[in-house]
Amino acid sequence: MKLTAKSMLLVFAGGALGSLLRFLIGEVLDNLIALALVNLLGAAFLGWINGSAAAAKPRFTGASVAQFWGAGFAGGFTTMSGLAMSFVLLAGSTQGVLAISYLLAQFVFGIFAYLGGYRAGSGAFPGE
Repeated sequence: MKLTAKSMLLVFAGGALGSLLRFLIGEVLDNLIALALVNLLGAAFLGWINGSAAAAKPRFTGASVAQFWGAGFAGGFTTMSGLAMSFVLLAGSTQGVLAISYLLAQFVFGIFAYLGGYRAGSGAFPGE
């Protein structure tokens, strides 16, 4: 993918929208719940976009779509740094088991959310 002013603007605009939505969700919900929600929804959304592009009748194809919705929106909406911060804060407050459980649950459920989104977008799991 070639780096152009248009591609940077698409990623920036999508990221701004995703970050704003993540912020708004964080203002309404508890930090750990909001973090889990945005990461799982973001994984499912990215799976749906990718599955839709790979469907028998593809939707959401093209570099512009991937840049705005994939790298931009989904990248801005989800948060790896928030997950790392929550892990460190939980582990540092003598809640190590909870911290590890939370981290593993985010990872495992994130994979299932992505696969569910992919299936919703394409009608099948990857490789079927």
